[in-house]
Amino acid sequence: MSGMGGKVEYREVDISTDQAAMFKYGVQSTPSIIVLDRNGRTLDFFAGFPDRAELESSLDKAASR
Repeated sequence: MSGMGGKVEYREVDISTDQAAMFKYGVQSTPSIIVLDRNGRTLDFFAGFPDRAELESSLDKAASR
């Protein structure tokens, strides 16, 4: 995930207090990781923890858009 030059932003959402986000993105289990583009469209969705290479690949693709 190095070399993204500030192109990726990380946010944490507590679905127990923000249920609107849970329903909007279809989160059914925690942890869930959702990779969005600048317009809020879902690019990738991980239920549970993805392996590092898979997450890095997804974030690299998102950063290059």
